[in-house]
Amino acid sequence: MNLEMNPENRNTRVINVTRTCCSFCKTPGHNVQTCDDIRLFRFQYICVEVYNSTNVNSFKSWLCDYAIHDRELVKAYAARHCNISIRSSLLNCIEHITHKMSVINQTIQDTNVIYNNTINIHQTMQLIRVLGGERVLSTEPNESQRLLHALTLLNMSQQMIEEHAKERKRSIQTSIIECNDTHTYECSICYEEVPKKLFVKINCGHQFCKDCMKQHIQNSLNPTCAFCRTEITNLELSSQEMRNELNMLLIHT
Repeated sequence: MNLEMNPENRNTRVINVTRTCCSFCKTPGHNVQTCDDIRLFRFQYICVEVYNSTNVNSFKSWLCDYAIHDRELVKAYAARHCNISIRSSLLNCIEHITHKMSVINQTIQDTNVIYNNTINIHQTMQLIRVLGGERVLSTEPNESQRLLHALTLLNMSQQMIEEHAKERKRSIQTSIIECNDTHTYECSICYEEVPKKLFVKINCGHQFCKDCMKQHIQNSLNPTCAFCRTEITNLELSSQEMRNELNMLLIHT
């Protein structure tokens, strides 16, 4: 059926604009891989405390029990901080969270710094408010100091990990491989249909769309393949423009 455009119906078109909405906090404008909901920070602190007070198998068992009551939080944390798909299985999420805790724990053990000479009062007060404000401040002196010390080391370890990550990202190489394929394919991360020329190939052979790779590199401390977890050392792109985009991201994140 043909519809003629005339002055009467020319301006009656309705354009629907859909904004990205986070599947975890339901806030528009971002997705779960960039979510900074306060619950994710609190969950990380709890995980660090439990991991440091038990063994790996007991931690996994605790995490399984925790997931029974809040499966959504566990999966959201894994997607946000372990850089895996929100659709990953719960067992996969638990494995990646356990590995994340081992990295944090090892960094804390390697940080031999005296608490009183390193603590940043402003950052500490922010962390206190995050963890419950009045409740934390009203604890016993020894308990309060223990919490502050743990938070300080955790904050310092995160900074050390980020600095190491920046150096490693700068070592990732990029190259251009011409692409004549004009078809579209589904990206295995975002499940969107994307032209083949906008895919990025990793050194392991797996390919993902440019936007997902950019987001992954920007948010990941240790970029690895979303499928096989191979460490990313080389990226193949189809144009110099894409190469420039990725190079800028590798240098400045």
